Amino acid sequence: MGATKNPGQPPSVIAPGADAVQDSIARSIMVPKKMLEANLRAGSALLNFASQRMQAQAQFLARFLRCDNVEQAATMQKEFFEKMIGDYSGEMNELMQIARENSAFLATGTAEPPTSGKAG
Repeated sequence: MGATKNPGQPPSVIAPGADAVQDSIARSIMVPKKMLEANLRAGSALLNFASQRMQAQAQFLARFLRCDNVEQAATMQKEFFEKMIGDYSGEMNELMQIARENSAFLATGTAEPPTSGKAG
């Protein structure tokens, strides 16, 4: 089995073992690429979360200014903080999922990490 003789085309077989070398190079390139993708997904998730939190804070303050009494203000503040805690918990879960997916990929070096839902 020899190299193909098509000008401008790479040879189909360069040397025995070349496929293994090419596979090794492809895997070594894939790891940094997947790490970058995971970092970008996490960054995107964080920026989306920060945007949502800022919007929720602005909406809360606008409503809070219209409170008629202390009881209403206390209830509104309690509800806001309960929602905020849930939002932060959900965000942490999403970031941990991204980290788990990336870790699974790095551990095996072969599987495509699945994409999580919200980031993007």
